[in-house]
Amino acid sequence: MNNNMNKIQSNLYISDVISIEDIESWKPEQLVLINASTGCGKTYFIMHSFGKWCKEHGKKILILTNRNILKSQMVNDVPEDLVDVVKILNYQFVSAQVMQTKGNESLSVLKNYDYIVCDECHYFFTDSTFNNETDIAIDEVLKAKHAVRIFLSATSVVIGQYFDQLEEEKKIAPIKKYSVLKPLQYENLYRYKNNESILTYLRMIPANEKVIMFCKSAEEAYENAKAFEGRSAFICSKYNTNDKFKKKSNDVIQKEVETTSKFSCQFLFVTTALDNGVNIIDRDVKHIICDVTDLDTIQQCIGRKRFIDENDKVNVYIKQMYKKGARCHLQKIARANVIVDDFETMNIEDFVMKYGRNIKNGAIYTQIDESGHLHYKVNQILKFKRYWDKIYYKAMILYNCSFPNVIALSRLMHIDETAWKSLEDDMDIKSLDSYIRKLVGKKLFSEGKKNFIDYLQQTTIYFADKRKTLGMKTINGFFEDQNYPYYVLSFKETQRNENRNKNYWVILAKDESEMPKKRKKHKKNES
Repeated sequence: MNNNMNKIQSNLYISDVISIEDIESWKPEQLVLINASTGCGKTYFIMHSFGKWCKEHGKKILILTNRNILKSQMVNDVPEDLVDVVKILNYQFVSAQVMQTKGNESLSVLKNYDYIVCDECHYFFTDSTFNNETDIAIDEVLKAKHAVRIFLSATSVVIGQYFDQLEEEKKIAPIKKYSVLKPLQYENLYRYKNNESILTYLRMIPANEKVIMFCKSAEEAYENAKAFEGRSAFICSKYNTNDKFKKKSNDVIQKEVETTSKFSCQFLFVTTALDNGVNIIDRDVKHIICDVTDLDTIQQCIGRKRFIDENDKVNVYIKQMYKKGARCHLQKIARANVIVDDFETMNIEDFVMKYGRNIKNGAIYTQIDESGHLHYKVNQILKFKRYWDKIYYKAMILYNCSFPNVIALSRLMHIDETAWKSLEDDMDIKSLDSYIRKLVGKKLFSEGKKNFIDYLQQTTIYFADKRKTLGMKTINGFFEDQNYPYYVLSFKETQRNENRNKNYWVILAKDESEMPKKRKKHKKNES
C-alpha cells in the first residue's frame, strides 16, 4: 500500500503543502485524499491556486458537496474569472441521475470534467446510516477514471481506510495523501449529561455571546429554540420528513449564514444539516454544543467555527456517552449485520425465502437492471461504516471512565484528555458561589445555619450516612480544597436582643477589602 501522507503540520495551509508540481503530477485514474482541519484553506486552494492552474491549462472542475447550504456558500465563493471553469453540484444530484439513467455512463454528469472534487467526502460514510444512496454517488465517482478524483475532508479516517482496502485489493490505483492539521482554539472544554443541564447553563450566558447547538433531532432543536423565544432560531434540512419542522425552519437566519457566515440571533439550534463545510466567521460565537453520537460528525460540528485570529476562542460542550450507550450501539450494529451475514453465506433462494424481495435494512437492497431483472446488492459503504463504528464502540468500552466518547474524540482531534470539565460540576460551583455571596457577612443563627448546611448537603457535599451533619471545620476544609474564597467563623451574640448569648455563624470572603472591619463587628466564640 502506498501511503505518502504528510506528517501533521500545525499553522499551515493546503496551498503551503500542495505545490504546482504536485498538481501536475496527478494523473487520470488517480485518487487524491486531502485531510485538512477546518480553516486550512481547502476552499481557497480549490478556488485559487488549483482553479487558476486549471484555467491556464484548459481544464474543467466539478465540485460535489453534501448540503444545499454549503453549495450556496461555495457558489458565492467562485471567482468571476472561474465561472466557466468550476461547476458545483450536490452528491444527491449525482445519485438521482444514476438511478434515472440506470447507470448509463454515456449520460453521466461526471464525464465532462477533468477534475472531480469531492468536498466533505466523509459524507459517503456519515450519512450512510440514514441515506441509502451515498454508495451510489461514491461508486459513480470511482468509475470516472477519465478524471483525477480529489477527496477533501477534515475527518477522513474512515474513507482513508476504505481507500486503503480498495488499494490492497488492486481495485484502485495508488492513492496520494496529504494532511494539514491545526489545533482547536478553545477557552474551555465541557462534557455534559443531559439537555436540561445545557438549557440551565445557557440562561447564564452573557447577552453579547452567541451559541450554536447541534441537536440529535429536529424536535430537540425546535423545542430548545422555543425555550429562548425572541433570542433564538431553529434550522433543519428542507428534506426533513416532518413537515412541521420544515415549516418552522428559519429561512432568514439560514440565508444570513449562507451569505455572511454569521447569524443575528443569540442562540442558534440546528440539526446536522449545518454540520458540513458551512463557515461561521463571527468572533461573538463563543459556545458550540454537540448532542451528536457520531465522532466524525462531532468534529464537523466543531469545525463550523472559523477562527479570525489567535485570540478568537470557543467553548465546546459534548454530551457524554456512558459505556452502556456504547454497548447499546454495538447491539444495534450486531442486529443490523445479521441480514448482511445471511446474504453473504446463504444461497439466494433461502435468502429470498427468509427476507422477501424488498429489503428495508439499508445495507442490503434490491436493484432492477436494464433488462428489468431484480438483484440484491450490498451497500458496501454502510457495511464499512458499521465495521468502523464497531471498532470505535468496542474501544470506548475499554476506557476506564464514564465518558468514553469524549476520550475517543480527544484522541481523534489531538486534544488533551484531561482538559475536559464536567459542566454540571461547573454549574454547581457557579450556583454555590452565587448562593454564598448573598450570605457573606450575615449572622446565621440556628435556622439560617440549618438552611445553609442543608443547601450544601443537597448540592455540593454528600455524606453516605444521611444522619451525619456538616460542621464548620468540614465546610472550611471543603472551601479550601475547592479554592473557594470563603471561610466560616463562629461567634456569640453580644447585642441586647432576642438572640443575646446565642451562637451564630458568619461567612467571610477572603479577598474582601472590608473583611477586617466586618471581623471587628463580631466577637469570635472560641468555645
